[in-house]
Amino acid sequence: MNTRDLFAIEPEDDLLHPHSDDPYWNESTYIPILIPDDGIGGGVYFHHRPNMRLTAGGPHFWDGTGDDIYSCLHWDWNTTQAMAPDSQMYEFVLDNSLRVQTLELQKTYRITYDRAGCELDLIWEAVLEPIGLRHVGGKANPTFEGFIPDAAGGGLSTGHYDHAGRIRGSVTVENHTYQVDCFSMRDHSWGPRRLIPIRIGYSWAIASPGHMFHAPSRSHVPIDEDPVAGTTEQIGGGFYLRDGLLAELVSGTRQIVERDGRGRPIREVIDAIDTHDRRLHAEGVNEVMMKWTAHTDWFDWYGTTRWEFDGVTAWGETHDFYPFRVQRRFHSALIAAEAPR
Repeated sequence: MNTRDLFAIEPEDDLLHPHSDDPYWNESTYIPILIPDDGIGGGVYFHHRPNMRLTAGGPHFWDGTGDDIYSCLHWDWNTTQAMAPDSQMYEFVLDNSLRVQTLELQKTYRITYDRAGCELDLIWEAVLEPIGLRHVGGKANPTFEGFIPDAAGGGLSTGHYDHAGRIRGSVTVENHTYQVDCFSMRDHSWGPRRLIPIRIGYSWAIASPGHMFHAPSRSHVPIDEDPVAGTTEQIGGGFYLRDGLLAELVSGTRQIVERDGRGRPIREVIDAIDTHDRRLHAEGVNEVMMKWTAHTDWFDWYGTTRWEFDGVTAWGETHDFYPFRVQRRFHSALIAAEAPR
């Protein structure tokens, strides 16, 4: 299945891109690692900032026993590591032992790590071609307008894509080795990274190489008025693959229909329409969650999600991102609601 004519992503987009002298030029990737049969979620995240000569990156894993960076199974998101002069986007070694190797550009990658009792030896393989978010339908994607901006002049490439794959291998954490064989939706973004105060969701599921969805969403409530709970977010991008037909999502909604007393998104519902007028209805339950704070000033409830859609059950993820000040306000409201009256 060839998607490049529609989405304009090339193998060379998995190399570091020509960049301006902006110190915040950023090239980042997130690679989910799900072990749902053992109730474990996790992933590897890294970004290169060549003008700072810095690479931040490392793995993180959690289960139901701890959802903070200091109480989860393992957290080594190290933000102050030197970027070696010969580093490529997917060809580097960090001081914390994270190593990423390109076996075939935009097809196959190896990820290894061995530190503080955690070991990884994993192979990520593509099951679909990458799907670009930068100019879906010939225009900038409205869901992430301002978050993933078009480059301002100079012909610089500023973009993002999502890429469905499968990850296999082993993860050792807390003296137990787990065999990994799961689908994984990696992403890659490039361009100046100055996070703006918006609230977004990032939801996906893969049932098979020919059946999946990715439905990013965004709240349009003013950030200082956003109650977080009881809102409906708008879907303005992403994709839906079913019966061999891949199409972009052109409209839809995401609703968190249940949160617990800590504000965690327990259940969510997605209803969306693609360019062929097919309707996607997906219901997700977050089985294990973690508070992910990899970005300065951004809070994320990050969940390993069991999805039901089109009569099948599939694993994927949910991310519920918003600025710290929104989380503080929401957290305070939850405390006030529980206080004796």
